[in-house]
This record gives sequence, C-alpha cells and structure tokens, in this order.
Amino acid sequence: MDETEEHARPRLFGVLVTYDRPVDLRFYLRELGSQTRRLDHLLVVDNAPTATTEAEVRRANGAAAASVEYLPLVVNLGPAGAVQRAVMQLADVLAPPDWVVLLDDDNPPLRADLLDELLEFGIERRRADRSVAMVGLTGAKFEMSSGRCIRLADEDLHGVVDVDYVAGNQFPMMSSGAAIASGGYAERLFFGFEELELGLRLRRSGHRIVVDGALAAWARRTHGREGSGYGHPTSTAKVPPWRRYYALRNLIVILRANNSLSGALRVTAVAGLGKSTFVLLRNGRSGWRYFVLSLRGIVDGWAQRLGPTVMPRS
Repeated sequence: MDETEEHARPRLFGVLVTYDRPVDLRFYLRELGSQTRRLDHLLVVDNAPTATTEAEVRRANGAAAASVEYLPLVVNLGPAGAVQRAVMQLADVLAPPDWVVLLDDDNPPLRADLLDELLEFGIERRRADRSVAMVGLTGAKFEMSSGRCIRLADEDLHGVVDVDYVAGNQFPMMSSGAAIASGGYAERLFFGFEELELGLRLRRSGHRIVVDGALAAWARRTHGREGSGYGHPTSTAKVPPWRRYYALRNLIVILRANNSLSGALRVTAVAGLGKSTFVLLRNGRSGWRYFVLSLRGIVDGWAQRLGPTVMPRS
C-alpha cells in the first residue's frame, strides 16, 4: 500500500441507482443521513428521471451525505449501465485511500453503523493485504463448472471470509483503485448478474473480495435466513419472465467469458431448457411467456446479443 493510501483520510463515496421510486428514495436518503459514518459524497443515478425524483435528491443535499449530486440518464441503462456511468463520473475525484459503496434504493441499511463497520473493515483488510479490492455485508461463492452460486454455510460465517462476489443489495464497497480499474459493472449486461461478473473479473485479475463473517451472520439472523433451508442465490422460483431472460442470457455470457463451456452448457440444458419446459408443462398457457423468454435468453446469450433487449415489466 502506498504512503498516500495508508496515511490520508479515506473518503466514502456512494452510488445510488434509482428508477421511478421517489417514496423509496426519500426513505433511503433519510436513512443514509442517520448513518454514524456519513457519506462524503453521494451520486444518485436516475434511470427514469422525473422532476419529483430530482426534487427529492436536491432536498437531501447536506443531509443524506456531505454533498449530493443528481445524474439523470437519457435512457434506462439498467443497474449495470447506471453504475458504470457513475464510476466514470467519479473517477476524476477519487483518491487512493477512498472507497465507493454501491447502494440499492429499495434496500436501506438496517443498522446505523453499517457503513462505518464496512468501511473500517475494508480499510483494515486492505492494510493487511493490498489485493483486497472489495468488501460487503454478505457474499457468495460461484461454481464455474455448473454455473451455480453457492450460499455460504452458517458455520463458515466467522473471521474474514473470501467470496467470489457481493450482491448489489449487500452494500458492495470497492477501493478507489478497484473501482477505477474495473469501471464498475459491465454496461452491456443491463440487468442481471452484473455483480457476479464484476466479482469474477476482479478475482481473475488477482484481487480478493472478503466479508466480515460476524457481520454476515448478523445479517442472516436479522433476516431470519439461518439454516440450510434457503436455496442458492440463483433460485428461479416465481421470478418474472423478463428477469429470467436476463438471468439466463447474462449467466451464459459470463460463463463463456470465464472459459467455462461446461458451465454454459449446463445452464442452457438444466436451468434454461429444463426449467422452462417444466414451467410450461405445469402452468400451460400462463407459462408460455416464461418458456419463450427463457429460450430467447439462451439464444441471445450464445449469440452475445446484449444490452436492453427485453423491456422490463411486472
């Protein structure tokens, strides 16, 4: 770690992506203002700009964070594109000791010291090992051969835990160097597994992603998710067809980018064709859209046809 990073005061930048949820956004901004470690700067990226949302952001300046900035996007770039644009905008002001936390507008922190705890954990771990690029509230492993995200067992949640990625609603916090070098999420993915792609990209370049086991265990207890009864994070139960499209498409793309042909084939056969056929046979006509969009996700994944190719809807 260079001298600048070790001795300068770290600043904490926040990136909050929103999409036409002014009530949720107002509540989130209020919660940010009550954190024991306030953000030095918050950049709110709006994928569906409205005067109401902009007013909420302007009203929070100095309250939700020391300074708050509003970035309206001309077109909806999804969470992936919004984060990438935010990181690009912050790149010129980030310094070596700084950190960037990615925030989800419908998942506010459930304790007042959460950002404080995560930042101190990140600083401490990076001081001990400069390869640490990201920390978060919780994380998961990824099994490349099957394309499955593996949930950490309760008994593994102690000490410093290495993971392959931190989900977007689990407060992923990157060192400034990792944020600038990676560019954040890959805009071309638009929606779905953008956190996984970033995590694997960081890991591939020799970085570590770690979580505090005690903090992760607290989160699991708080949400009542202890025990083995919870499936791995790629569970497809009751997801809207458009979300399933992006999940299949992007997972196939990510596996191929990581040279896992076997994983991409398994996802195609089992999670894609097998799951969609089962839903069609079980639900009949009501399962048709799920089946069609699953097949389209598979085709577009193998064809590398990316971006916002299907309109999100309920």
